[in-house]
Amino acid sequence: MSDIIKQIAARVMDTREALGLSEEEVASTVGIDETLYRSYENGERDIPIGFLTLFSEAFDISLASLITGEEARLSAFNYTAAGKGLHVQRHPGYEYHALAYKFMHKKCEPFHVRLSPSNEAVSMNAHIGHEFDFMLEGKLRVYIGEKTVELEPGDSVYFDAAYMHGMEALGDEDAVFLAIVM
Repeated sequence: MSDIIKQIAARVMDTREALGLSEEEVASTVGIDETLYRSYENGERDIPIGFLTLFSEAFDISLASLITGEEARLSAFNYTAAGKGLHVQRHPGYEYHALAYKFMHKKCEPFHVRLSPSNEAVSMNAHIGHEFDFMLEGKLRVYIGEKTVELEPGDSVYFDAAYMHGMEALGDEDAVFLAIVM
């Protein structure tokens, strides 16, 4: 795994240890299998943004501090200029920019996401909470459980993120969308 993933994994482990919790307790709290949690904490597997969001909310730590090691400090508002959100490289082909990473105690995590077309299999994941995706550019196919939805600019989808879900850009253009994880 990359150094960035290992650094995030170390911050997850440090948080758990500082709270005096076992791996089993954390896995149970965020609603995932203990073996999967352990693979995240050990930096053996890419850590989905949905998991990091749930972890940050469950243990009252900002997503920004998990990702960057720096604590969020804003409480009245968070302005983010175009293209200036916190860059988070998660899965191959995805480029996330966290848009409110400096704001403390958020009720949701808004992201500007760019997904490049790929011939790779769609990466599926699930996490506790809900997700809202609003299409800005290109075309996107969203898999949610057994259902499939195709989005074009102006379209949106809101779903229970506990269902296995994944996305793929359609055509030759990047799919650009606003993703809000709650």
